[in-house]
Amino acid sequence: MRIKKQYFAPITLLLLTVLLSVTHAVAQEGSAREKVLVSFTAESSVGNTPTGALISDGAGNFYGVNGNGGVGGGTVFEISPSGEGGWTAKLIDDLQSNSHYDNALVMDSSGNLYGTLYAGGANACTDGYDDYLCGGVYELSPNGSGAFTENILWNASQRGGWRPYHLIMGPDGNLYGTTYWGGDWGSNVGGGTVFELQHTGEQWTHSILSTGDDLPDSLVFDKAGNLYGTNYYGDDWVGGGALFELKKTNGGWQEINLFEFNASGSGASGGFGLNGVILGSDGNFYGTTDSGGNGHGVVFELSPTSGGATQETVLYTFLDGGPDEYAANPLLVESAGNLYGATFGGGPGGYGTVFQLTPSGNGAWSYTLLHSFPSDAEDGKSPNGLLVDSKGNIYGTTVGGGTAGLGTVFEITP
Repeated sequence: MRIKKQYFAPITLLLLTVLLSVTHAVAQEGSAREKVLVSFTAESSVGNTPTGALISDGAGNFYGVNGNGGVGGGTVFEISPSGEGGWTAKLIDDLQSNSHYDNALVMDSSGNLYGTLYAGGANACTDGYDDYLCGGVYELSPNGSGAFTENILWNASQRGGWRPYHLIMGPDGNLYGTTYWGGDWGSNVGGGTVFELQHTGEQWTHSILSTGDDLPDSLVFDKAGNLYGTNYYGDDWVGGGALFELKKTNGGWQEINLFEFNASGSGASGGFGLNGVILGSDGNFYGTTDSGGNGHGVVFELSPTSGGATQETVLYTFLDGGPDEYAANPLLVESAGNLYGATFGGGPGGYGTVFQLTPSGNGAWSYTLLHSFPSDAEDGKSPNGLLVDSKGNIYGTTVGGGTAGLGTVFEITP
């Protein structure tokens, strides 16, 4: 889930030289079917109100994070098929009572889980007006008896970066992430950092790769080991967001600004206010904005040009009163090149949608509305990020709705 970034908002809204040659297909209803696998309740030990996308262990089990429940700071949970089409939810870890609003998890090849604590941890940070717990990064390791052991790998700090959000596993086995605040930016708040946690034996060593990036968000590696990321604002917090590259060199990491979005007005055709990007097999970046276009954001493609610049193409513009109204989450791409996304609100049912964009030739993309979450919300309200399996089935979480109104895990089959 993404909510518009503001100072100390607990979650951020997880939801351009523009080429207008891309055509918009008339929105069409797909034949996909949605099924609720789990409805979270206040009484359940696994917690409720999921806050990010699911991850898979490749054996049919899914893992996620709930923002409420447990000892008060949320929980990490596992859901597994239980036979005859049913699913069972299991508590993996009670997060610290002073931590909350965690993002999606990362899993390594040994089955260890890693996540971020937006708050909590051992250190206090200040914005110049009040003190806050800085957050941190944790590891959950299977102990051989079906349970997991929690270990805090890094406690965030004022200058080292605080309010950690996004986390990925690098090709070298190290963890890379972003913090919304902190770093050496000449103020108490700071502009955020991109950091690395290097793994040596049982030790993890923290280092800052970049600082002052104006609320950096998601990260992605290319095949050459270069790191790419986005920030929500542009230079000096007045732009519309940017795509940047951290290029690995013998002397460290060189930061290169690849593209700046234009936030000159709410109707900026190319959109602004980034929800992160993904890297397609074609070498192009794909993402969404939560503003611009017709006021509700766009789906965009960023591709390199022969002259070395980066060029934007708008693939879809979210419409006021249309099939979906609010771009609020990152995209995902499957092997055939189709894009999938979720909107936090809007749609015929009013509580968000899941959609697909398919290349249809000559640079055009065809839009399909796969599911709209209805006002009665028994199948969920306001979806978070998505996960697609090898069969094309889509899995996700909703922050609300379900039988108790406290969120769901759902499946959409084509």
